[in-house]
Amino acid sequence: VSFETTDAADDVDAPRLVVEPAIEISYVEPSGDCAEWEEPTHPSPIVPEGAEEMPRLLWTYRNDDEPYVGLAHLASDGSLRVLGPRARTFVRLERDGSIAWQVDPGGYGYIAAVAPDGSLFVAPGDEEGRHPSVVQIDSGGRIVFERTFGASSYGTGAITVGPRGRVYLTHDGTVIATCRGVPVWSLTARSVSGAARDLAVSAVDAEGAVLVATSGVGRILRVSPDGREQEWLGSP
Repeated sequence: VSFETTDAADDVDAPRLVVEPAIEISYVEPSGDCAEWEEPTHPSPIVPEGAEEMPRLLWTYRNDDEPYVGLAHLASDGSLRVLGPRARTFVRLERDGSIAWQVDPGGYGYIAAVAPDGSLFVAPGDEEGRHPSVVQIDSGGRIVFERTFGASSYGTGAITVGPRGRVYLTHDGTVIATCRGVPVWSLTARSVSGAARDLAVSAVDAEGAVLVATSGVGRILRVSPDGREQEWLGSP
């Protein structure tokens, strides 16, 4: 069970998202400082000691035919992207719990991320557990594109969306920056000084610089938004 909020992390009045993996998802009102919350349980979180009231349950989504909920992503407008029926279909839930659309991008075992404009980027898995392609589903539920980024032994292991909507992939140990599904630049372990074996996108900062974790080096590499400048962070 876990909490998640909107991108406005400091907004204490934002509803809290409570997920019970593989069963259902609930939206509850906030109550008290979120730093005081204990491990939540379903259907409502445990009331922190000293709190005067229980948070009110706003709504619950559950697929009774095939009870499964996973990969819940909260968009900046408060709507949700939830992996639901058959563990293959993504559902958009509005703030009131209504279903806006359902889309099956194909594949199994998804890796996903939500962009600031509400688009959902998904890397579907195949029967061999690889994630060779990335699919964009826009905020209206339309599949915009599907791209395959070369031959792969594993494929896309992580998706991170930057503040300007650029999408960064960790693909077979290589970092790939894309715009509208088209690769803009890439960074391989061989192009990094040191003894890096694999690279993985850890985060994108507010300026659009990419923070890359390096296997074999144990340090974070900061890469400029255009991919041209590299800077090691921290001591070796």
